[in-house]
Amino acid sequence: MTAHLRSVLGVRIAGSGAAFPSDIDPNEVALDNETVWPVFLGEGWRAELKRRGWRADHANDAWGVRRRHVWRRPAAPGSSHAEALALAAARSAIDRAGWTARELQAIVVATSTPPHISSSLAARLAGALETDAAAFDVRAGGASGLAALSQAALLVSNGVERVLVVAVESVPEFLEPDDIKNRLLFSCAAGALAIGAAPGEQCGLVASRAGRVQATGQAFTIPGSLPPQADQRYTFQDADPAYLESLGEAWGLSIEALCEISRGSIDYFLPYAVTRGQLERAHELSGFEVTLALDSLRENGCTGCANLVLQVHALLESSELLSAQTLGLVTVGGGVSWQAIVWRI
Repeated sequence: MTAHLRSVLGVRIAGSGAAFPSDIDPNEVALDNETVWPVFLGEGWRAELKRRGWRADHANDAWGVRRRHVWRRPAAPGSSHAEALALAAARSAIDRAGWTARELQAIVVATSTPPHISSSLAARLAGALETDAAAFDVRAGGASGLAALSQAALLVSNGVERVLVVAVESVPEFLEPDDIKNRLLFSCAAGALAIGAAPGEQCGLVASRAGRVQATGQAFTIPGSLPPQADQRYTFQDADPAYLESLGEAWGLSIEALCEISRGSIDYFLPYAVTRGQLERAHELSGFEVTLALDSLRENGCTGCANLVLQVHALLESSELLSAQTLGLVTVGGGVSWQAIVWRI
């Protein structure tokens, strides 16, 4: 059976933030479909493109991606790129909300690429922010960001007044150098939302449904066994057709659920953006426009579980979003899990 989450109103998005490698280090410029090839393939990139039968704009042809954000320099000893991105996005959201870090009561961090296996990235973020807020991570693959937002709403409904949600991914750092397809597709990024109590108001989580499908085949995941083995690389393996079919089934269920819980009426549709083809399929199934998701994919590549938080941030930054308008968000994650949410601003 699927999980149906009751409405949690009186919850508002007080501020939002985003961070990319260039926000941390100005030398880490985003790579577009022209500048990426010498970085990924070296001096012989033209010959390699010819061998593969690709145009220089292949990432746009194949997936709708024109730019991606990656780290070209290693993190300093004792630090991680994921933590730096999470901290920058968090500070931005806190500032935009008009809060201070010491006023936070809880921090929920979503990621599928944590810098440490057995410790909480949220706790490390809380330490960097110098707050004693409760802190925990949420892991649900690409669905983690939406799961974290749901958790924040539930925390507020139980008396927590100020919650920080951060979704951060650094997938390119977990890819093999010769995995050019996924290096073209995925980006490093973080998004953050400051979630606050708004007693008596009708904003917040209107409805949500979540579930899973039985996955078959080889997943897009890091297959390394634990405890770590000295001779094993901890990098993503690509998904096979059987697993992609499972993802497609979950994708269809998430959109079907959104149409049911929204009764076919939302102001903005924000589907998890992986490829242009997947977003076009979302449009076909739902009838909702996918312009915002296509824009996010084109400019930022696939940002994993940070994607939906980044889409919400971009919408808030555009000043187009009005009070009482509704967002319909859908996502899938490794396993395969899925979730659909209707959120009222």
